[in-house]
Amino acid sequence: MTCITIFVSLNTHYWIRNMGEMEYRGLIVSCYDYGHHCHERPSIRRALWFFYIVSLLTFTLELLNICLLCKRIRSRINLVLEELAIIISLLFVLCTSGFLIIGLFVIMAKSYEQFDWSFFIFVLSFILGLLDLVCSLVRVVSYCRDNSFRSTSITYTSKDNHGSVRIQS
Repeated sequence: MTCITIFVSLNTHYWIRNMGEMEYRGLIVSCYDYGHHCHERPSIRRALWFFYIVSLLTFTLELLNICLLCKRIRSRINLVLEELAIIISLLFVLCTSGFLIIGLFVIMAKSYEQFDWSFFIFVLSFILGLLDLVCSLVRVVSYCRDNSFRSTSITYTSKDNHGSVRIQS
């Protein structure tokens, strides 16, 4: 998620910044909107800030989770943080994939539109977000498997035959 945070932050800064009060760079030129001066619309800026805030929130949760794991004691809070990371990663992947689909339709609809590096950053962010989602799911499944009732031994004793059976999976 650190890579996603860096890429999306860089891309957001690249979209919002004003180049010499006249020229805007990146996808803000095509704007995926067919409209002139669409960079002035608040909906575009809200969408960009959404990606930035989601990435920042994910980075903060991952950092907190790593700090707790450095204590070498897995606690219930780690599972909660992982579940939050899954939800945020899923939200990020869904929003980014929607953005990419809209971008591809716009670029295919206009013959003079071209891919630029900021679009490829969102493609890379989508791939990294998908990998992070899969890794978070694997960590949660691993945590649940390690802390489930099957991983602890259960001993049954019977007073009738003075024997015990130990079951462990």
